[in-house]
Amino acid sequence: MTRLEYELLHEALVAALAPLEPLLREATGFGFRNCSQRCLTFSDIAPRGLGPGERRTWLVIQRFVEGFFLHPVGLEVLLDHRDPDPRRWAVRRLWYNGRHFGGVRELAESHARGALPLARLPEPPARRLFSSYEPRGRFGTPGETHGAKVCEPQGRRYRLRGNRLEYGGWSLAFRLRSSAGLQLFDVRFGGERVAYELSVQEAVAFYGGHSPAAMQTKYMDAGWAMGASSYELARGVDCPETAAFLDAHHLLDADGPVRFRNALCVFELPTGVPLRRHFDSDFQGGFHFYAGLEGRALVLRTTSTVYNYDYIWDFLLYPNGVLETKVHATGYIHATFYNARGPALRQPRAQPPPGQRPHAPGALQGGPGCRRYHLAVTRRHENEPTSSSIYTQNNPWDPPVTFENFIRDNETIEDQDLVAWVTVGFLHVPHAEDIPNTATPGNAVGFFLRPFNFFGEDPSVASRAPVIVRPLDPPTCSRLEIRRWTPASAGPCVHPEPFTYNGTYRQV
Repeated sequence: MTRLEYELLHEALVAALAPLEPLLREATGFGFRNCSQRCLTFSDIAPRGLGPGERRTWLVIQRFVEGFFLHPVGLEVLLDHRDPDPRRWAVRRLWYNGRHFGGVRELAESHARGALPLARLPEPPARRLFSSYEPRGRFGTPGETHGAKVCEPQGRRYRLRGNRLEYGGWSLAFRLRSSAGLQLFDVRFGGERVAYELSVQEAVAFYGGHSPAAMQTKYMDAGWAMGASSYELARGVDCPETAAFLDAHHLLDADGPVRFRNALCVFELPTGVPLRRHFDSDFQGGFHFYAGLEGRALVLRTTSTVYNYDYIWDFLLYPNGVLETKVHATGYIHATFYNARGPALRQPRAQPPPGQRPHAPGALQGGPGCRRYHLAVTRRHENEPTSSSIYTQNNPWDPPVTFENFIRDNETIEDQDLVAWVTVGFLHVPHAEDIPNTATPGNAVGFFLRPFNFFGEDPSVASRAPVIVRPLDPPTCSRLEIRRWTPASAGPCVHPEPFTYNGTYRQV
């Protein structure tokens, strides 16, 4: 939907719910009219109906506080906004505290008669609201000390010119597509093309729950312009302080181009694990040699904040010709009202019997066609540029792009330009630790492009960063030859003492 339609939707909702203002004030302490700092808001879900041509949206009413996605009040409203004239938009159904109502008057009259069980919500605290990022509780690490940082002691080792990026043997161009997001073009390593295009196509989030909105929510985020939802990245949090930041410009739902400041970043990252290493033992308490190459990668990053949740998109370039794509999921969960009594209704946690497992996410059916395949390889065609469309969200029953048609023609792929359509995903079961936000560890998926007999040997042997240690007086190993091709002291931001190595192991 456009920004204008959202404004009209809000006006229609406020006008339609005017008879419910006393109910909302009594149950929540918040309202839609003359509310100052105690206002209600809404989140809308999609698809907007149950079939083609419909435009009926369930709206989840929430308290407008920090992290309002976690503050539903128990009221959901089905608003019909199909008519081109907003004056004819109307509420068709309501759901409040587990009960359905045919209209606003029915719900208001039930409240006036005292026949409606109210879901009375406690007053939100002025500070340390559970949905906020404000620290609370005790933490084991001293709060006044900084953690480890990324540094570039001798400056940047990559070249960034406009949208062209070079690093080690890598070269590529990139852009941020308004619909689906980050795209790489003409990806090469050592002058050899690895891919013509590597890009995000779609992000799908299917929800479940007991309320009407939760049951119907199936988000397809290209239709929400997730590429143009790439807001400013915070230096030192979203990207290291050393990162190079780039702006993005989008012409979408506006009269002119909109600049998104610092929407992308590029940085070199120590991986924390060697790219290669070996300790060659003599099995007598000493060694023949040790050799290792520090692990590093160049990261191209952006984010998409599609209302309540955030995607962190990474492309990582490694010095051995490996390219990794990765997405982390974070942000607020999409919460709906459960029950007015909160945790008062409990049962012991049930565990599956031995040998049984919960339903596997890969077994789910329906939705965009490409979701059915972990990997599908097709011939490239000019009329098959993407596997989804910005219009799929509003008509998933008869989508304008049908991925099944890409593979049903049973064409030969021998000696042809090919497209590999890769689908990754996971099942997220909401839990207490998702408060205030879903954390990134354990919520990341992606894939690798790895060379397989593409090179004569590992191309990282050209790196000048390895360290080789050889004993000069085996087996005592009291004198060592340490070989390295970069300066021993990189600069002030690393440990000041010189590199040392012993390599022996003795019984004590």
